[in-house]
Amino acid sequence: FQLLIHLILFLISYLILFYFVLFTRLELIESLIDQFSLKVKDVNLVAYGDYKVELVCVKNNKFYEIGFDSDENDSISSITVSEDYYENSKENILKNRKEIKVEDITRIKINSFIQTKKYEVINKDQKQVFSLLNNQIAMLEYYQFENYYDNQKHKNVKDWNLTSTDFKSIYLLDIGLGKNIVVIGNNDGYIIPTSKKPIIQYQEINFTDAKIVEFDKENLVNNIQNFDVDKFYRINKESKNKYSLRNNFGKKIIEKTYDTIYMNKYFVVGKINSDIEIYNTILNKFDSKNVKAAYLKSENLKSIQILNGNELQDLSFLGNIKQIEEIIRRVCGNVTETHYNINKNMLSIKTSEYLLKQTEDTVIKIDLSTYFFDTIKFLNNKNEFIDNGYEFASDYIFNLSYKWLLVSKNGKFGIYEFNTDRKNSVALKEILPLEYDAIETLGYHSPLKLKKDNFFNYYGVNKKRYKRLYKYNYYFCRFEDEDGKSGWLYYKGNEYFD
Repeated sequence: FQLLIHLILFLISYLILFYFVLFTRLELIESLIDQFSLKVKDVNLVAYGDYKVELVCVKNNKFYEIGFDSDENDSISSITVSEDYYENSKENILKNRKEIKVEDITRIKINSFIQTKKYEVINKDQKQVFSLLNNQIAMLEYYQFENYYDNQKHKNVKDWNLTSTDFKSIYLLDIGLGKNIVVIGNNDGYIIPTSKKPIIQYQEINFTDAKIVEFDKENLVNNIQNFDVDKFYRINKESKNKYSLRNNFGKKIIEKTYDTIYMNKYFVVGKINSDIEIYNTILNKFDSKNVKAAYLKSENLKSIQILNGNELQDLSFLGNIKQIEEIIRRVCGNVTETHYNINKNMLSIKTSEYLLKQTEDTVIKIDLSTYFFDTIKFLNNKNEFIDNGYEFASDYIFNLSYKWLLVSKNGKFGIYEFNTDRKNSVALKEILPLEYDAIETLGYHSPLKLKKDNFFNYYGVNKKRYKRLYKYNYYFCRFEDEDGKSGWLYYKGNEYFD
């Protein structure tokens, strides 16, 4: 019986210890999740109004403002609590402000504010919305009620139009007893949690009594277009070939250290050996256990291309598998066009205004007759090519030179480059000799597919020979090598076998 009692007491003690350790661990995890905390002692009350919050210490019925020191650039990342408290009268402190006592402030959990709700204020034809992008960053949306063209509905509509989005770092003022105040930006606003509702102020906009609306994930993608990721996330070199992602305060955003890490405004990718981890910039982690490769696409496409097992996929910002997207360029109405034309072995180049079609005085003619080629074409497989200034944008994967010509003679093909320097008498320069059985050109944004001795290779990708090569889908194309092995070929030459 005594042994049984001891056993029960032991189990009770063990359970108490277990829950204590578990609770402590959860507290630790929560503190790691929270963005940044600045400890402030002796806070008795908080004065708040437009813009800033003021922390106040009361000793012997005297009131002291608790100040903050910052560097000369007024950078939020270096704010510290001043060692000296400044004595002031209560009337001055509370002038045009309200007060709340520390005991009336409740504990705030940043994660409970994330992706659950937004605070919406409407004033006539203007709307402002406050929310948290994640536990690092606040998001302020600005809307105007107006007529505009809806690209999805393909018609003019009168509705709220998102005009701009501000993003601000947030950090916590730890005022003791597990209580925190959230400061937005460089004291541009704040969240004070109370037992009734949070007091939320950003500059002159009061969101305390705002309408609460659901967080719209689809609309979030529109906001992210305005997100300058470099202002909030830093890739930090920890040691030789080891990197981490840190915030403005130097704290790790993701706890792991990677061999390689890269990002844009939509995604963060970290690699450890052959393991790949993918996050969006909200810091949601995607399932990547079968991913062999992951590469950021153009920010215009808002997606990342992944090789998931043997399947090529485009992953959206919200984690959906996307259809293949085409980059669409809209030409400004008053750009200069350059026209290239080949007629009877004479290559002519002239420029004109897009709208007025007024020919400028710059006209160049190049005589190609001395080369005795059987055929001469541009890389679009035509005798004419027009460059409107958008044809060679830097976010294309492949940008072949507009000066390259596909030529043939006696059944063999090569690539030559024409010269526009009038002082240089040499009209063409050899890029690829006339020794290929075929050269397949699919325009200026696909690599040259070279055929020789019944094997294929993409110019500029690598120098291997393949039995079969297929068309590129952004970063990758399918291949079958000389040994009959199949896989995906990355545009810089890496092979990923099935």
